[in-house]
Amino acid sequence: MESSSIRLGRIAGVPVGMSWSLLVIAAIFTLGLAEGRFPVSNPGYAIGAYWVAASITVVLFFVSILAHEVAHAVVAKRHGLPVEGITLWLLGGVARLGGEAPSPRAELQIAGVGPLSSAAIGLMFFAGSTAASSLGVHPLAVEVLAWLALINALLAGFNALPAAPLDGGRVLAAVLWWRTGNRTRGLVGAANAGRWLGAGLLAFASWQVFEGEMMVALWTAVVGLFIWQTAVNEGRGALARGSLAGLTAVEAARPDPPIVDEWLTVDGLMALVGDGGDHTAFVVRESDGVLRSIVSADEIRRVHPHRRGSVRLSDIAVPIESVTTAWATEPLLGVLDRIPGDDRPEIVVYDNRMCLVGVVSRTDLARLIQRAGNGRTPVAPPPPPPAPPHADAGQPRS
Repeated sequence: MESSSIRLGRIAGVPVGMSWSLLVIAAIFTLGLAEGRFPVSNPGYAIGAYWVAASITVVLFFVSILAHEVAHAVVAKRHGLPVEGITLWLLGGVARLGGEAPSPRAELQIAGVGPLSSAAIGLMFFAGSTAASSLGVHPLAVEVLAWLALINALLAGFNALPAAPLDGGRVLAAVLWWRTGNRTRGLVGAANAGRWLGAGLLAFASWQVFEGEMMVALWTAVVGLFIWQTAVNEGRGALARGSLAGLTAVEAARPDPPIVDEWLTVDGLMALVGDGGDHTAFVVRESDGVLRSIVSADEIRRVHPHRRGSVRLSDIAVPIESVTTAWATEPLLGVLDRIPGDDRPEIVVYDNRMCLVGVVSRTDLARLIQRAGNGRTPVAPPPPPPAPPHADAGQPRS
């Protein structure tokens, strides 16, 4: 899914934006209504009237999608989940949550409100079109309301299908989670259903090609491919998160990360440890002896070979306060949920004396997932302590 390119403001405290790709579907829908459906169902009007009606219809349709996503966001916030934003894009919309539902019931309510809201909006437009028709309102206006009623009903029905990444897939995952007591099984079950749905849509698109319905085939193929690929990724992600369940931050961390001085050049560091060796991050010690920043092996490798003799570690290091921090005994999955989607993947781990005891990188997480796949049994997580403050992240390590 594309990120927001155009910011539209806030609703219920949630940032709302849209992708440029939304303009593509807006143009397709407007053209189809203005040149196709409306002239056929209500002939005899000026072409400008059809384009005005089509434009209003498409805007109201996108408002309906936005209401669908706002419903998700409102229910999620009621269950204590942060909502990072809502994005409208080519295939609809998405509300980005900053964590996982705390229970199957919460997951069911957050997911289920989406199709219910679309169904309610569809009923509202249907009632409006019926009332408008009986009152003798302009037939083209009645047609606009009727189309919006139909499209919202179709949206509610399709979204309710029990397959990830649709809302019905979330409902299925919640039900499986409740019945088995295992979140991962629920997510994987919904992802498998999504793979079958995506494959079915792709097969239907192939059949439509042979029938000569090229536009229908193209749109069905795009939706089917998106559902199949997203379901595959969600299934893999669920298995990965399941393998990390029960681990604490210190178990994931590379213990005793090497400490290097800020004046050291990249060439000097590589002379000591090669391209980073087995280390994925280095803690940088400033001139006063305080550990205030880190530098990853990836950042070191990105420095051009001709500049490695002049670039110092202080030039490429990032402050510890700009990355995610965690207590050693904090559950790892809870820490991962705190990392913003566009933030750095490193996690700096402290013990209860505020001494830096390790750093977790993307490579470390991949290593843990591989270990879990080879049969490691996770331990039960301890109760989570409060999140460590960023402001004191620069304390020396004992």
